[in-house]
Amino acid sequence: MAEVGNTDTLFVAWRVSVLAKGCVGCRFVTGAGPGDDKADINSTNLHQYHTTIGQQASTTGNIYGIYDMAGGTYEYVMGNYNSTQSTTYMATMPSANHLNLYKTTDTPPFNTKPSWSSDENSYRYYFDVCTRANCGGQANYETTVYQSVSGSNQSWGSDYSNFVNLNYPWFIRGGSAGNGSGAGLFYSDYDGGTAFSAYGFRVSLSRWSSLPL
Repeated sequence: MAEVGNTDTLFVAWRVSVLAKGCVGCRFVTGAGPGDDKADINSTNLHQYHTTIGQQASTTGNIYGIYDMAGGTYEYVMGNYNSTQSTTYMATMPSANHLNLYKTTDTPPFNTKPSWSSDENSYRYYFDVCTRANCGGQANYETTVYQSVSGSNQSWGSDYSNFVNLNYPWFIRGGSAGNGSGAGLFYSDYDGGTAFSAYGFRVSLSRWSSLPL
């Protein structure tokens, strides 16, 4: 997770692929191309990305789509709880311009349990804090299927869902090859920012606004 010049490193590729595609319940296999949907890490039926089965790992079903959006490796994205660094190896936090921040100063704030929430865990009831204003377009507010989140599989398609919090402030998406049916386009979980063999990330570059067309 690094800030690259003045480029916008929000998880544009992720939310555009997920939300613009509009595929509730879509099931793509991992980038390794296992022979069955969301195959686990022990699958013995692997296929290279360009093969017929391997291309099922792509959002478009061919080699020109985005691979590994469901399963494969967990994907760190630039979604963070209240500018909290935690266990990352970054010397400083990236600019707020390059983060989706879930702040204690938001309205409603991300440090208060809504009175109507049915769960006592912040990593669940923070979904209830989400509104279109503070979470819209980030595959959190739109993809929750319950008014009060009280479980870890309540995103679209029953994908795994936990929210960032003070102790684990960084979002990871998509799930890993070991998550089975819990992995998916709408998978979300928290982490402290630690490096791990099953974690990856993507970089999305956008045109500098200061450059002429």
